[in-house]
Amino acid sequence: MGGVHQETPSRLSRLQLRATWQEVPAFLLDRYLTVIASNDLARALSPAFAEGANLARFTFLESPPGRRTARCEPLEFQVAAMLRESVDHHLDDGHFPAIVGELSALSRTFATAWATPVHIEHTGEVELYSDAVGPLTMTYTELRIPDEDE
Repeated sequence: MGGVHQETPSRLSRLQLRATWQEVPAFLLDRYLTVIASNDLARALSPAFAEGANLARFTFLESPPGRRTARCEPLEFQVAAMLRESVDHHLDDGHFPAIVGELSALSRTFATAWATPVHIEHTGEVELYSDAVGPLTMTYTELRIPDEDE
């Protein structure tokens, strides 16, 4: 059967969801915190939200040091907690030890955040730095796609 491309239900739900993102920055993450879809507004705010970027690696390894402020710490702890939650839900996934090991070895900030139990806030405010406009305080809400194990 050549030429016919069938969309999987999860891919269709992601495409349909992304099509509705017009007024707010939005992105989807996989279990490793890698951006699998994002809209123009999210990408304009930060390269952390570009498709293929890993939010944990960006937060702890790629974010320019001069951009880190005391108000960034809650975001760092939330990102580490999100990764920990994903590890806990996917204990049989052998890819996580490599990610956690890399981040722990290369980032003292990650090692501290990883070792500190933090409750994940699925909604709240974080401060981030945008090259386009400077420091921003953003309100966020984490949503899970139904029937997805990511």
